[in-house]
Amino acid sequence: MSKIEQLPVSGCHPVDGDRLRFACYIKEFKALHAVGDTKNAEKFLAEIIDYIVDAFSDQERMMTRIHDERSNYLEFGNHLREHANFFVSLREARSLGNLEAVEFIERWFINHTINFDIDLGRFIKTVSPHNQASCGQFYK
Repeated sequence: MSKIEQLPVSGCHPVDGDRLRFACYIKEFKALHAVGDTKNAEKFLAEIIDYIVDAFSDQERMMTRIHDERSNYLEFGNHLREHANFFVSLREARSLGNLEAVEFIERWFINHTINFDIDLGRFIKTVSPHNQASCGQFYK
């Protein structure tokens, strides 16, 4: 089991599901890199980045909705800044090479999940605590 898969869950399926999908992407990249398939590993890194862009977009849309419509998500601004700063740091990591970029992404994702996403998922559950599906109403 990867470090990402071992992270605590928030109890909000969309937030936790993103984490598990991301863990699969990281495993696949590392498997390609381990066998020396640099061409496909590079393509897969591009897919990881596309996935992150989409996941951030979905999450930011969800945060905007819960911040504006339901209550005051206090970490809203900090969470958005974290997402923006990620891409600045990613550019620097990519200049070091694909494996280094993926290792950076994995470390960043673990820290971000612990410091932001778990609390976000729990916050969503307090806004709509009646069932798991309620978390999804804010997503996408």
